[in-house]
Amino acid sequence: MTQGSTLNVAGEKKTKIFISHSSKDIEYVRKIVDFFEDINIPEDGIFCSSIPEYGIPGGKKIYEFLREQFENYNLHVVFVLSDNYYESVDKSKLIDGAIN
Repeated sequence: MTQGSTLNVAGEKKTKIFISHSSKDIEYVRKIVDFFEDINIPEDGIFCSSIPEYGIPGGKKIYEFLREQFENYNLHVVFVLSDNYYESVDKSKLIDGAIN
C-alpha cells in the first residue's frame, strides 16, 4: 500500500462504506446513499457501483477496483438484501474475486 489519500492523519487506513446491492434496487440504494450523505460521510468514503459519483472510475474493472478498495481502505460492507440481490450475480464470488 502506498502512502496517500487512503490513509488518515494517524497513518491508518481510512474507512470506506461499500454498498453491495443489485442495480435493480437503485431506488432503495439511492436512499441509503442519501442517508450517508445526510450524516456527513464524505463522497470518497462511499463506494456504490450503481451511482456514478460513487462508482468505479473509468477504465477500471470491477474485480481490480474492489481488490484495491479492500487493500487500501478499512472497508465496511452494507448488504442490501432483496430478491433481486439473490437472483443477480453471486455476490460472494464477486467479493472473493476481489480479495483473492
